[in-house]
Amino acid sequence: MQATEQRCYDLKEFRALENAGEKIVEGHAAVFSKRTNIGNSFYEIIESGAFDGCDLSDVALFINHNTSRLPLARTQSGTLTLTVDNVGLAIRAKLDVENPDAKALYSAVSRRDAVGMSFSFSVDGEEWQDLEAEMPTRIIKRFKKIYECSVANYPAYEDTDIHARARQTLTNARKELEKMTYEEFMKQFKEADERTARENAGKGLMPDGVTMIPAEFRDMVPAKFYTVQVPASQPPKYIPGKGFIPAQERNNQFDTEVINQRVQAGQDLKESRAVVSPFDAFGELRTITLEPPQGQSATIVAPQYSSESVIPSFNTVSLFLDSVQRLSLPGGDSFSQPYVTGIDIAGYSTEGANAAEAETQFDFAVLTRCKVSAYAELTEEIEKLPAAPYADIVFQNIRTSMRQLLSKEILLGKGIEDDKPRIVGIFSDKAKAIDPATDLSISAITDTTLDEIVFNYGGSEDVSPAVLLLSKLDLLAFSKVRTSTKQKFYDIRISGNSGAINGVPFIINSACKALMAPSGTNAGDFCMAYGSPSNYLLVEFSPLEVKRSDDFKFRSGTTCFKGSVHVAGNVTKRNGFLRVKKS
Repeated sequence: MQATEQRCYDLKEFRALENAGEKIVEGHAAVFSKRTNIGNSFYEIIESGAFDGCDLSDVALFINHNTSRLPLARTQSGTLTLTVDNVGLAIRAKLDVENPDAKALYSAVSRRDAVGMSFSFSVDGEEWQDLEAEMPTRIIKRFKKIYECSVANYPAYEDTDIHARARQTLTNARKELEKMTYEEFMKQFKEADERTARENAGKGLMPDGVTMIPAEFRDMVPAKFYTVQVPASQPPKYIPGKGFIPAQERNNQFDTEVINQRVQAGQDLKESRAVVSPFDAFGELRTITLEPPQGQSATIVAPQYSSESVIPSFNTVSLFLDSVQRLSLPGGDSFSQPYVTGIDIAGYSTEGANAAEAETQFDFAVLTRCKVSAYAELTEEIEKLPAAPYADIVFQNIRTSMRQLLSKEILLGKGIEDDKPRIVGIFSDKAKAIDPATDLSISAITDTTLDEIVFNYGGSEDVSPAVLLLSKLDLLAFSKVRTSTKQKFYDIRISGNSGAINGVPFIINSACKALMAPSGTNAGDFCMAYGSPSNYLLVEFSPLEVKRSDDFKFRSGTTCFKGSVHVAGNVTKRNGFLRVKKS
């Protein structure tokens, strides 16, 4: 799972003001091009343009990241505004000072008791400089999502969790550098080699047939890569009386027999006779004929080859997993998120009589810790003999396998199974924040299906923006809907795992059954869900960790890989998702 980080800055221009009776606090949650010490672990710079394309759709304002309290302002309600300007990410919050928390916040900012601005985020693009230094520099090029903003009492990094997260971010970056695969190295090596060849050609120089490792790669490349043979950049050249001679041999003294072989090869080709090429186009190859026992036929041993790369599988993890709301509570066992279930409407009352009752109803979404794990083994023969990086791939796929399960359980998790806690999925009857009466039943995907989903979601006073979760087969069914003139009814834009149908965002999740499947989907089965990803909360009670051990099965030469994470998940907003089932 992608890490959620927090940053807190001491921003002197953070201020409180009053406009037409409204109490407002404003300032910048992040500033471009400012070099900041992050937990004494590394320096960080936010590049201008880092918020381009960032998901700012649902951001709430809290005090000191206390998300267990009600938000003081929110972008969805229009009380919180986030704007990217030439300074950074500016915030402007309209406070309801009838709320004691909001009143206290406005007072603290007015008195300059609170001058820190903090925000939680995930990153989609970054660059590290001087990773081997004690304090390297991280440049954030693109943010993925902003989850919440907070006014902070202490803008300095005194919190031990901030220190721990900073160190973990740096450790992960250094691990990524160490895990550079042979294929990645060869790609960069080839680019550097081609660049050198172009520079030499511009100087009228002949490139060598054997290229040295470029200086910028020597510190990060294992010694076994230091003697990489690459083909000559120039093709063999014909020299009269000598034949076709490779570039690296042109200035050497040639063996007469070799030259004669090459000249003879050219003559054989002209006369349509079979020729064994004198050029080492494919490196050194051999076939060996063994001396057979008397009366038996000879055996030919041909070389066997193994690729240095492994072709990966298609993506198996839905983008929805990285879009839901996240909360990190290391060492916890459970978490309760209160939400509003209803508000009584006001009424009339006569002079001197009691006021009409208008109560607010609350409920809680309970998230209980469960453990997700994965285990795999790799034999010594597979790991050491072939050139492909099997161990690195198995290591990474342990993590992928756990993400794959979480991606499906966010929809299908049963909450409790065999008296053991599980993630509560959107389709589960344990997701009590969703009223089953709001479920939408449809029999087929037609030209009105998308409208039925969009306009049945949310409250009675507005049409709320959301994301449609569906299977790939149902996305195909949307694409097949035609107008009366046989034109495509739905304009579908696809970008890998996500896209838009007539401007409505969608994410593919294979855990969704296909409404239009020829078989396997029964009446009453849930097939699609429509809602904001922020209405689902995934709590991490421990980081997702993968370990490797050579000790457990040392005698058999087996390497073991084990991953685990303690998590909990549930829907945390009343009717936060519209569930679509087959009628």
